[in-house]
Amino acid sequence: MLDLDYALEQDRRDPLAPFRAEFVIDDPDTIYLDGNSLGRLPKRTIARLQEAVEQQWGKRMVRGWGEGWMDAPQRIGAKIAQLIGAQSDEVLVADSTSTNFYKLVCAALDARSGRHQIVTEIVNFPTDAYILQGIVRARGDHYHITYVDSQDGITISTDAIVDALNAKDCALVTLTHTAFKSGYVYDMRAITDAAHRAGALVLWDLSHSVGSIPVHLNDCNADFAVGCTYKYLNGGPGAPAFLYVRRDLQAQAMNPIQGWFGQREPICNGLELYSGSRADPLSRWHAVHPIAPRSRRRSRLAAGSRYDAAARKIGCPNRVSHRAVGCVAASARCHAQFAAQRELSRFAHFTRTP
Repeated sequence: MLDLDYALEQDRRDPLAPFRAEFVIDDPDTIYLDGNSLGRLPKRTIARLQEAVEQQWGKRMVRGWGEGWMDAPQRIGAKIAQLIGAQSDEVLVADSTSTNFYKLVCAALDARSGRHQIVTEIVNFPTDAYILQGIVRARGDHYHITYVDSQDGITISTDAIVDALNAKDCALVTLTHTAFKSGYVYDMRAITDAAHRAGALVLWDLSHSVGSIPVHLNDCNADFAVGCTYKYLNGGPGAPAFLYVRRDLQAQAMNPIQGWFGQREPICNGLELYSGSRADPLSRWHAVHPIAPRSRRRSRLAAGSRYDAAARKIGCPNRVSHRAVGCVAASARCHAQFAAQRELSRFAHFTRTP
């Protein structure tokens, strides 16, 4: 029998019940069911934010880039990877969900040149559909979107998705893994397998899945995925999103937004230009070398030495200001850190949030 006593007993037996004390609950009588829009504030986040503002920003200032900010997208991405069944070097925290979705849709379409069908469904999250429409308008009428309809407004069968695939023309299948209106969960493995048989790639939106239900991207051989962190991951309003690129696709997929932080050596004294005629266009995504060519390395170290000498004269032995004078790459520590960016960092945009 379902009654209040039964519900309270289930609460007492819930192995996750102790975690309730980890969150700010201003009104204990409020039943909060909007975690799908904004997760509750973890108590420990208050102290972490205060430390970030007062210590990292307030006291360490620009030095924070070399003290954990720069590698935060990979470091935090590796933690999220554990929640979605991915490898630690396949997930990156960067930008917004919409920006990441745009980047991966474009990358998928470029990787399937000559194919023009995009398959999605009518109950998809509206933003994803709007982005798809914008991409199709920008690329031309030869691209087209196939919207799979729902018979009940809640679910869409796997067969309906599979039947919509044009094996000769489908480039991309993209679905919201957990439907935001109903909570319906798609069969990721079956749909991904069917799309691959048709020659298409698959992009999953995990915004309503991550932190809520088990996700197994690697086991399902998923190609791409995006998701947000402010819902069931409790990242708070404005928290950056994440993206997933399967390891073997990282050297093939092309990021359409080639921002500063998407370079393996983002801070250097020179600018490597790409004219569009280079034999290996993928080299745009890599560092020149893990260590700069000797002549450039000498010039940077020399510039750094001159700066250090000047800094010591005015009683400023640390390099608090070396970014401002363009000598960041002279720091061997920073240079090694930036040069070690992996393939996945190519999908970071200029606007990455520390």
